[in-house]
Amino acid sequence: MYFTTPGDGAVFSKSSISWCGSLSHDGYDNNVSRITANVLRAFANEERLP
Repeated sequence: MYFTTPGDGAVFSKSSISWCGSLSHDGYDNNVSRITANVLRAFANEERLP
């Protein structure tokens, strides 16, 4: 789930108990790791999120 909030905030939530366990699969070269990295980069960027 992803949504923006008033005041230029945003929320990313993945409600899967296996999400964290999937991060290290295949040496962190997988779609879960890429999605997580993309979200963290977007949140760290000072530009407004879409």
